[in-house]
Amino acid sequence: MNGMKVNEKTTLRYWFEWYTPALWGKRGYVSPRELPLSGETVAELERLTQWHDSSMNWYHLSAPGPWRQEECDRFNSASDALYRRICEELGSNYEVINEQGPLNEDPGLDEYLRDPDAYILARSPWLRDFPGRQSAKTTPFGTP
Repeated sequence: MNGMKVNEKTTLRYWFEWYTPALWGKRGYVSPRELPLSGETVAELERLTQWHDSSMNWYHLSAPGPWRQEECDRFNSASDALYRRICEELGSNYEVINEQGPLNEDPGLDEYLRDPDAYILARSPWLRDFPGRQSAKTTPFGTP
């Protein structure tokens, strides 16, 4: 039997990481296109990956992301539905462990939106004297 146990399941972990669809194996990222998933499920994984990526403030990574709680709730619901769909499609030969915790609105979002520069500088004072530093207000997300 080549050292493999009969009826051994493939274990995958489900969680979203930046720029990467949410399936992980023992050796890292697993392409959903290499799994017995429908084209619709693969497309939904790609859609949710892009959606998840929009939860990050890419202009100031240490600043709060732009999502309000309502957006977090919509994403969490879609992620849970996708997880169930993946489990159903992969069937009994796979164990898929859901490690995607719920996303929540950052409690500092309102403070950041009131004055992005003050928020950033209060948490990263070394930026005050950084040559070429741009105002947080000049970024697309930084404008309240």
